[in-house]
Amino acid sequence: MNYWDTSAIISELAAGRLATIKGVTRPHTLAEFYARTTGKGFAAGGKTIRLQAPLAAARVKQLVKQLAFVELDADETAETLEIAGADGIAGGRTHDILHIAAANKSKAEAIFTYNEKDFEPFCDLPLKHPPG
Repeated sequence: MNYWDTSAIISELAAGRLATIKGVTRPHTLAEFYARTTGKGFAAGGKTIRLQAPLAAARVKQLVKQLAFVELDADETAETLEIAGADGIAGGRTHDILHIAAANKSKAEAIFTYNEKDFEPFCDLPLKHPPG
């Protein structure tokens, strides 16, 4: 099973392949997906697309049916953030290290992402673009 980062899910949405997504992610990814698709938007067909809130919410419901979810409990989060602190990880990368911890917890084989540079310094799992 592969772990899905938000960037990979949005890429599949932009390519019209949202229905093909299978694997695992964190519930927080749903919030990131909703925020990005209704806020800043995403590139598709040479344009920036922003979803209306009801459509984005419907896409979230679709993803809930297609993905398995793993979450870190409070102790796992604190342990991961302790490692982050020791490694000097701060700011937005905090979410990336939590994605990595969740991927490891789920025993994912790889992480699908388009933000390899955000994960590479501290990820032992293979980083891949989604097939397709």
